[in-house]
Amino acid sequence: VNCRLDRRDDCQVEERYVRAVNGTVVELDRPLVYRHVAAELDPHLPAEHCAAHPELCHKTQVRAEVGLLTRNIQVKGSNFEDGSGPPGSEAFGAHLMHAERAQYTYVEFHWMGQAFQMGRYPLHVHLTGLNPASKVVGCSLHRTFQRGITVHGTHQALIQDNVLYNHMSHGYFIEDGNEHDNVFERNLGMMTHRSFSMLNSDQTPATFWIRNPSNYFRNNHAAGSASFGFWFDTLPEAEHAVQKQFENNTAHSNGDTGVWIDVVDSRQDCLAPDDWTVSVPFRDSDAISRPVHTGAPECGGQPRV
Repeated sequence: VNCRLDRRDDCQVEERYVRAVNGTVVELDRPLVYRHVAAELDPHLPAEHCAAHPELCHKTQVRAEVGLLTRNIQVKGSNFEDGSGPPGSEAFGAHLMHAERAQYTYVEFHWMGQAFQMGRYPLHVHLTGLNPASKVVGCSLHRTFQRGITVHGTHQALIQDNVLYNHMSHGYFIEDGNEHDNVFERNLGMMTHRSFSMLNSDQTPATFWIRNPSNYFRNNHAAGSASFGFWFDTLPEAEHAVQKQFENNTAHSNGDTGVWIDVVDSRQDCLAPDDWTVSVPFRDSDAISRPVHTGAPECGGQPRV
């Protein structure tokens, strides 16, 4: 909880350079300071319960998370934490917004995002609609000033095998709540920091912030968030949408809760339509008015079994 973006802290997350790899032996540039756990724990359920429900009694694998931050291709913004830049330039990193197709594979992003500007995220797939060609695969994002990977008004994108580390506010971010059938698979998120300049919910951030359950989350890891690992902060218009998949995800060492579900009440055959749009009009006098929905699902059927 007391970790800092500039890493001037006593948190037990450690950064090291890899000097050599020999089989299963990794040589670091200097020794680790803290003990990082790797263990296999037996289930804490009675033997008769395990006999009746063996699927609930697998051994628990406890492992410290390890993420590779460097890539051969690098995109870096500016960082003037020492005050050497122009006034207002602190935490004002680069951002990439795509209104058609985004395709990034094995790229490193550093000092990205703008801390006080809505919509200025490191990687932002923005209002592209049905877009299975969009993908962010094998990338690393670290020391970002606002979020990590944002899927906004986009469906069927692939977010896979990425590392997001040491970032402000929600990390893997489904923005409006109409987004559906996107795949988040084998992603790692670590050290999610609070932000007091964006959404109210960013004061209790989640590494994975989920506004619509009609997406796929498989084999992701969330560790070291100031508050939540995975947060289903479901948009009211999406709370009856069909839950697609949330399977084999791991959350640990978070400040509040690993998996937090506000309201997910899936109804049979309640699917998010591709033409569902959400617009948020801005007014000079009173900040943000209520979002306007077009084509939102209206599902009053039976609860999904």
